[in-house]
Amino acid sequence: MHFKALGLTGLRVSEVGFGTWQLGGEGWGPVDARDVSTAVEHAIAEGINLFDTAPIYGFGRSEELLSRALGSKKDEVVIVSKAGLVWDERKRVSHDASPEGLSRDLEKTLKRLRRDRLDVLLLHWPDPRVPLDESVGALDSFRASGRIRAWGVSNCPAEAVLSLRHDPSERSVTAAADSAGPVLEYPMNALRTYAAEYVEAAAAGEKLLPEAARRPWGFLAFDVLVRGILGGRYGPEARFGKRDIRWRDRRFQGQEFERNLERARRLSALAGELGAPPSALAIRTVLDRPGVTSCLVGMRTADQVLECAAGSALRIPEEFRGPLKSCEA
Repeated sequence: MHFKALGLTGLRVSEVGFGTWQLGGEGWGPVDARDVSTAVEHAIAEGINLFDTAPIYGFGRSEELLSRALGSKKDEVVIVSKAGLVWDERKRVSHDASPEGLSRDLEKTLKRLRRDRLDVLLLHWPDPRVPLDESVGALDSFRASGRIRAWGVSNCPAEAVLSLRHDPSERSVTAAADSAGPVLEYPMNALRTYAAEYVEAAAAGEKLLPEAARRPWGFLAFDVLVRGILGGRYGPEARFGKRDIRWRDRRFQGQEFERNLERARRLSALAGELGAPPSALAIRTVLDRPGVTSCLVGMRTADQVLECAAGSALRIPEEFRGPLKSCEA
């Protein structure tokens, strides 16, 4: 496993990170805590030290399961969580990226993770009612007070992120992007195809990636395996129930699903020529983009961990670049 500096956070993270949305169960089917523990143990054994979670993943369950699975190692790894999405007793989700809301989210996250300080806290989604500067100012105040080590943003418009500038003449920390070295988290995959809710975020990520390569910013890519398509898990006969997150994802519907499977088959064939699992090649393709620090991948089994971890050591010969490019949308 290879490691990279995560911006100016002072943290070095594995090129392959363990995404935990699937651990929450909501939209991903039932989860066995014992399977989670086994997968996490194998991830650590493979050198993975980066774990990404969020309160909204299973309405707190993902954070709790992750903490339990990590056990005594929970302070030896890098945990990224998020804030800014809240829910009521009927599980109706809404935004609250106000400083007070973000602070409440952080306290609940620390309690579920059983930690005194979080490594990285991200604004999960922009709140249309709260200026980004105000939300970022709150995140940076958490850093200054020692509650988190670093902050960042996910799924925010590129223009808003790029407008964050540090002004040393002001005592305000609402424009500390260059000085704090934020962590960015955006969708990115080899097929360059995204669910409807992530199209704008993916476009923003494409605009921000060159900046991440130029500045001391960390960039975490997610949706790297296209919700399993690039892991070779599905064929044309695959069907998804209404409670499955893929049921409402257009990438898994009709002719678009067929096209995505065909492109995934081409990538899988290239992986076979390299003697690598398809998921490893999909991950390496994204890791090779200048500016990307790490790929966050949802893993549920030991086999999936081994296949994904292999993406860090894989090297793609130059003659494969053209065929890989043809897999894109």
